[in-house]
Amino acid sequence: MSDQIKLTPEETYTHLIQYMSNAEKQISRNFRPTALCVEGKAGIAKTSLVKQIAEEKGYKLHQINAAMIDDLGHLIGFPIKEYLIEFRDKENGVATKESRWIPAEFSEDIIRQNGTFIDSRMTYAVPHWLKDIEADDKFILLLDDFTRGNPLVMQACMTLVEEYRYGNWELPKNTIIILTTNPDNGEYSVSSLDHAQRTRMRYINMKFDVDSWAKWAESFGLDGRCINFVLHNPELF
Repeated sequence: MSDQIKLTPEETYTHLIQYMSNAEKQISRNFRPTALCVEGKAGIAKTSLVKQIAEEKGYKLHQINAAMIDDLGHLIGFPIKEYLIEFRDKENGVATKESRWIPAEFSEDIIRQNGTFIDSRMTYAVPHWLKDIEADDKFILLLDDFTRGNPLVMQACMTLVEEYRYGNWELPKNTIIILTTNPDNGEYSVSSLDHAQRTRMRYINMKFDVDSWAKWAESFGLDGRCINFVLHNPELF
């Protein structure tokens, strides 16, 4: 995509820090920030960079690999059917004003014993990965390998990206959504993003940079012989 910003890993790090700062300002004004998509070839540390920044900035992070989801329920929560039941007084049979939504599997016994059916609805259970996120937590939802997912998964992800919610549940207030993708250039088995999908996200294109990689490798104590080999043979990588 020719309109993407092309950045080295070091530049991507700086850009992500700035993006998160701007996103926090938007959140403080009760706006949802626009999601950011980091595109680049496999193995250049897109995902690792996001995880590093999350740890540095005190964000909880949940990574969802779109390519590994074979059931939408693992992403958006499983659908549940509920009945609205109006409860009656057990002694004189007079209906009370209290009505509650009851899961369908329990409603029959409740209606028979103590209530009247009023209405029904289909909702989604909150997905398991949101259970440990508190309302005030700073949270990054990382949709990894987004364009490698099943088209149905990608469509569900787009609802999250655009609305920060799905069905009857929504993401916490302090949520930032970041996606990673591989280039749609014939080298990878990915789905193309249409115009509607692309315009709902910001993009940066992360490229391999041998000098940035060498600095990273030195900071992690990688064998100097390996670093020198890469520096002298960057075309291999």
